Amino acid sequence: MPQYISSPEIKLFCPDDKKAEITAQISPILRQDYPKAEVIDDERAGDGVRFDMPDSMFVIRYSQNGPYLTIKFEATTKARFEELRHYISKLLHSFKEIDFESKISVNLEALK
Repeated sequence: MPQYISSPEIKLFCPDDKKAEITAQISPILRQDYPKAEVIDDERAGDGVRFDMPDSMFVIRYSQNGPYLTIKFEATTKARFEELRHYISKLLHSFKEIDFESKISVNLEALK
């Protein structure tokens, strides 16, 4: 079984009325940027989207009981982990509704 480098669970403030919409907007972006990846955005992913490749994965879910998104990612190599970390950070920063300065947000250092 391969060893994975894993991020902590990251929580980012996102208004309740925007979090499902933002999560839905992420799926087509992932499909365009990573056409060979499996992007799961149906009931198997729960309340969000999951991205799977042989060497990495990440999940972005919206909370049912709070104004935040939860992000988790992992990869088989440090290089791939860093590539994914940078990509996810850039992707999430493209949504102005996500507040990286909120006191609700935790483990932000994992995206820097």
